[in-house]
Amino acid sequence: MDGKVAIVGIGCRYPGGVDTPGDFWAMLAEGRDCTTPPPDDRFDTSIFWHPNRTPGKLYNRCSGYLKCNVFEFDRQFFKIPPDEANHLDPQIQLLLEVTWEALENAGIPPRSIRGSNTGVYMGVTSSEYLSLTVHPFSNISQYTNSGTNSCMVANRISYEFDLHGPSFSIDTACSSSLYSIHLASEAIRKGDCSMAIAGGVNLMLLPGTTVGFCQAGMLSPDGKCKSFDASADGYCRSEGAGVVVLKPLSRALKDGDRIYSVIRGGTLTNDGRTPGIANPSYDAQLDLVEKACAAAKVHPHNIQYVEAHGTGTKVGDRTEANALGQILGRGRTKEDPPLYIGSVKSNFGHTEGAAGVAGIIKLALMISKSQIPRVVHFSTPNPDIQFDVLNIKVPSSLVQWGGDGTRLAGCSSFGFGGANAHLILEGFPSRNVHLAIASSDKVMESQFEGGTEDESKTIMVLSGNTKAALKEQVERWIAFITDTIAFDEDRFQQSLYTAANRYQHHVERLAIVVKGPHDAVQKLNLLKREEKLKTAVDGKVPEGAERGKLAFVFSGMGTQWWGMARTLALEDPVFRDVIQRFEGVLNTLGVDWSIVDMLTKETDPDKINRTGEMVFYTMCMSGLRREYLRTLNFVQNQ
Repeated sequence: MDGKVAIVGIGCRYPGGVDTPGDFWAMLAEGRDCTTPPPDDRFDTSIFWHPNRTPGKLYNRCSGYLKCNVFEFDRQFFKIPPDEANHLDPQIQLLLEVTWEALENAGIPPRSIRGSNTGVYMGVTSSEYLSLTVHPFSNISQYTNSGTNSCMVANRISYEFDLHGPSFSIDTACSSSLYSIHLASEAIRKGDCSMAIAGGVNLMLLPGTTVGFCQAGMLSPDGKCKSFDASADGYCRSEGAGVVVLKPLSRALKDGDRIYSVIRGGTLTNDGRTPGIANPSYDAQLDLVEKACAAAKVHPHNIQYVEAHGTGTKVGDRTEANALGQILGRGRTKEDPPLYIGSVKSNFGHTEGAAGVAGIIKLALMISKSQIPRVVHFSTPNPDIQFDVLNIKVPSSLVQWGGDGTRLAGCSSFGFGGANAHLILEGFPSRNVHLAIASSDKVMESQFEGGTEDESKTIMVLSGNTKAALKEQVERWIAFITDTIAFDEDRFQQSLYTAANRYQHHVERLAIVVKGPHDAVQKLNLLKREEKLKTAVDGKVPEGAERGKLAFVFSGMGTQWWGMARTLALEDPVFRDVIQRFEGVLNTLGVDWSIVDMLTKETDPDKINRTGEMVFYTMCMSGLRREYLRTLNFVQNQ
């Protein structure tokens, strides 16, 4: 696919309770402002606040903070001992959880990529937790260095998920996570890794950095990023974490993945020597965008939108917007659609090490939704930006992203030390991915509660690391079916398929025979009330068993095995395919009889028993649904 890289999974934590890609899009579509005063688990702003720029003080009260308690971490889920977890930077803890969620969002069971050549590229700009934990020195433990060193932001992910590809943390200030995504994409193109996990993180645990930016006059007194607006007076610091899962486009298509968007290419540059190390360079930004278009093999005129750095500073916005218009507005006329520009920083502030990936997530969602959300706090255009001359437009409402051609968009991120990044993304034609539910996924109701063979039901599987987690999954499924898919039968069946085949199964498991979404909700509510169901089976996987693979062996033990596995051979296409492949192997050895015929056609017990003289079926099973189903069929055929 000419070096194109697909974004197949997204995980995130951003201000405003944005914990999923769905939350992220809802925030954008609704145009919410998510900045707030610091939560109770941080610091008291009243101690540090002063209305004027004063040494040791900060003049803004609001920033973008996560709603969750960043010091809470499910260490048991990752099997991390208490003392080690206590010395593990919350930024690393946050990324472990978000990485898991990104993989599951991609339909990749995290344990399925153990030992794989998967790369990890993470942007990070601070380690305030180290400052919190090393005073007095008696607090330092054997885990302090390994838990707080910035290299561990990436390496801990590789360790916990057992990934063997390249792994490193990147600090280029505010462009760190976009650098990470670009380097990860390039590594995939070069073959350095077969898949990559890329993103960034930023947490504001101490007031010191904010005080420093206040002393530099960079922050907005009201804690709002008023991107491209005449009232822009500085940016708002924020925190968050974002992760994207990247694959070669060709492999994503082969794997049947959902593709949010495709990274065509991009580039990295530096401003070099400017009048000040933190000052943006107009010429450098011209050069950056032009080189990115060349790398992506895209004519600048065809770019329709740019997710800009857009921090809401007078000089920064003016420099960036005019540079974008100069390069991307080239060749446009008044009759052409405008170049739209926007910035997610207007919603929740500048997340610094996690800012670039926030822009990529926004852009990927926009492309997949075919909509451009409005820029919050934009009302009066910055008079220093040549909007009309350059045919640039900032959306003030939710815009439908129309047109017949491929959607093309750019994403910029600038580090305040001069490290710049720009990536170009494109849409990918939506496909009707056929999530076939095999006939063996249907269980005759006659096997339960006296139903007829004409009525069919489907296996629904849930799992969790603990019984409490499994109970929470029951509640989430009820909400998902009721609120999200709204009892849509097709989406319900696809969801069951994905849950069974493309999610990680944990030790506490539950399988329910259901007939459609309404029946599922009824039964889930009964289980929530801890009522027993004949059509539900639960249990715990024995210690260590989840690391192995499941095989069924039909060895033949006499006439009591007549017709053994016949139902599987007739109804289960996966089983039948394995038998046919095994038969091909036997044919090469000169065997002159057919296993398939004996299972599906023969009724002579002597001939049937010949198939029982060998172990003819060994196949790996993925997921409880298939385990339960095969066991059910096995019992029925004894």
